[in-house]
Amino acid sequence: MFICANDFVAIDLINCLKQMGKSYPEDVRICGFDDSAESRVMTPALTTCHIHTQVMGHTAANLLLSRIEQPDLNYRTVYAETDLIYRASTD
Repeated sequence: MFICANDFVAIDLINCLKQMGKSYPEDVRICGFDDSAESRVMTPALTTCHIHTQVMGHTAANLLLSRIEQPDLNYRTVYAETDLIYRASTD
């Protein structure tokens, strides 16, 4: 199983597998990340994680503003919710 940094990396991986005579999900299961439009129209469709970009942007803006207002703040790790979208590439 491959979990790729984004859907376009997953698509590149799929193209490389085809050149090697392999297929998905029969030989290798693949999951992308970011729920691009391309992930829905591929055959078989690509399993992916949907990112809530609006929430992520709002959080990033708040972090930036807090850093501007208080430059001495410690760095923070922020976790964002995602939704796993099961499709045929991991059957």
